[in-house]
Amino acid sequence: MGRYERGSRPPRQRCIADDEWYIHDAGWHLMNGSMLASPDATVEPPRPILDVGIVVWHPQFCDLHLWMGEDGTPIVSFANPKATGAGRCLPDDVNYRLVNGRREPVSPMKK
Repeated sequence: MGRYERGSRPPRQRCIADDEWYIHDAGWHLMNGSMLASPDATVEPPRPILDVGIVVWHPQFCDLHLWMGEDGTPIVSFANPKATGAGRCLPDDVNYRLVNGRREPVSPMKK
């Protein structure tokens, strides 16, 4: 993971291609497991008044997910291939890739 700044490229990691990274937008992670995005903010905006507590605010990050494969080899995929359906999902627009300057949603499973 690394801070994303407009026009920058993802961190360089051996065995990780640029297109496996995505941008996790700026925003507040909430105590109920959700997130309230503050798109493109580079500094924390005034905190909103919410019915649920705020855990932390962060700027945009280049991010990726690694999961343990059936054979013990790590898999790069946005979604956990062994997910049980439990937990909360973040809003669809919080994670995206920039393609030709446009935001495109991250597909659940990289093929």
